Amino acid sequence: MYKKEVKESTMTEYRKNRELIKLEEIENKYFNFRKYGLKIVSQNYYFFFTAFFLGVAVINQYSGIKFC
Repeated sequence: MYKKEVKESTMTEYRKNRELIKLEEIENKYFNFRKYGLKIVSQNYYFFFTAFFLGVAVINQYSGIKFC
């Protein structure tokens, strides 16, 4: 959707190209998980570590299963 908005905007061609390149870099960096999966996880390991242990804590709290 953002690509369409950029293409249809009244920005100069130079600025449109720059914004589209930035968007493509963001998509490749964060959303192309098949190609960059391990790199994404390693660069954002704090997030995945926190999300995993928060999930374990919630399951531990609200179920009869005790992990820790």
